[in-house]
This record gives sequence, structure tokens and C-alpha cells, in this order.
Amino acid sequence: MFKNVSVWKKLLFAFLLIVLIFIVSIGLTLWQTVNIHSRVKQITNIEEPLQTATLEMEINLGKATRAVSSYIRKPDIENVKKLRDAEYDYEQTAMLLAKLMPHITDKKMSEKISDLFVVHQVLGNKLIKLVDHRQQRYKSFFQQMEDADGLIENELKQLKQTNVQSLQKEEAALEFEVNLHEIASYVLAYLIHPDPELRALTKNSQKDFSRYAKQFRALQPTPKETLLLENIDKKYSGMVEDVYSLMDNEDALR
Repeated sequence: MFKNVSVWKKLLFAFLLIVLIFIVSIGLTLWQTVNIHSRVKQITNIEEPLQTATLEMEINLGKATRAVSSYIRKPDIENVKKLRDAEYDYEQTAMLLAKLMPHITDKKMSEKISDLFVVHQVLGNKLIKLVDHRQQRYKSFFQQMEDADGLIENELKQLKQTNVQSLQKEEAALEFEVNLHEIASYVLAYLIHPDPELRALTKNSQKDFSRYAKQFRALQPTPKETLLLENIDKKYSGMVEDVYSLMDNEDALR
């Protein structure tokens, strides 16, 4: 094919080929430069804010967790405020993150992160409710105990009697009082270290109280003593209900 082509034409063809290669090389170089520039722009405009947003979410999640932990140890409004602030900041950053994620797979990841945070919120709020419930039951327990103790100490034991059964009644009243403080010691110990044995001891104390109450009723109490015993028994029943609620609540917190 090239036999009859002159040397001049061959040189011209070679020159044109070199020029073509040069043009293609320049084109590839320009394309790579534009691609690199686009990538740098993406890193600047998307990936860096994306990393920042991710870090902010991690920080806010940590703040929310610490706020709940602090509330368990010290239930006050300040820790609740810290939790709500952390949740708000997290949600705002999550919205920004969703906008920054350009791909469908990234969007799904963003939705998954949001779903997991909702679970975290639900658990956090549940723990706060459990702590609030514990505080309410704790106050109720000691109020019931104080009331029952007052009825025993200030009224039942103060009734002066001259019959032979008075000493036995006084002993029964003393047993009631001891029983109240036993129950209190069990629930306080359970709040520190939930031990199933403490539940068993509480049940035993209940049986003891019922036995002492039965013995007291067998001693022919006066109408006033009978009324006092009924009020004491009512306070004691409420107190025991608070005890088991506190124990169940403590198990749920752990």
C-alpha cells in the first residue's frame, strides 16, 4: 500500500499521526485534570462536611447517653435538659447528613442511622420514666413507713392498760416496729445490690407481720386498738406494695 507513496507523503502522514497522538494526550490530560478538580471539589463540598456531621452526631449521641446515665444517678431537670438538647442537636445534624449523602445507598444508611437513634431515644425515655417511678415509689414507701411507725410508737404503744395481756400487746407492737425497719433495710439493700435473697427475706417479714397481727387480735384488743391495727395493716400493705415495685423497677433499670 505504501510502496508507491512518496517519502514526503510518508513524512506528512507520520507528522499528522504524531500531532493526533499529541492532541489525544492533551485531551486525556485535560480530562484527568477536570476529574481531579471535581473530586477535590467533592471532598471540599461534601466529604469534609460529611465527616464533620458524622463526628457531631457521635458527640451528641455520647452526650445523650451521659445525660441518661447521670439522671439515673441524680434525677434532676438539668440532666433531662441536657438529654433533650443532645437529641435536638443530633436530629438537626442527621438532617444535614441526609442532604449531604448523594447516593441512594447513602440515603438508606442515613435512614438506618435515624432509625437506630429513635430506638436510643425510646430506651432513654424509658429509663427516665423508670427512675421517676422509682423516686415516686421511694417517697411513698417512706411516707407509709413513717405513718405506720407513728401509729405504733405514738398511739398503740401509748395505750395504758392494766390487764395481764398488756405486756403481750406491747411485745407485739414492738415486733411490728422491728418488722417495719427490717423491710426498709431490705429495700435499701436491694437498691444498692439487687439480690434475690432480699426478696425472700421480704416475704418472710410479711409472714412475720401477719403472725404478729394475728397474735395481737387474739389478745382481745379494745375497739381503739382494733382500729389502730387496721390502720397499721393498711399502711404496711401499701409499704410492701411499694417495696416490690421498687425491686421490680430496679431490675428493669439494670
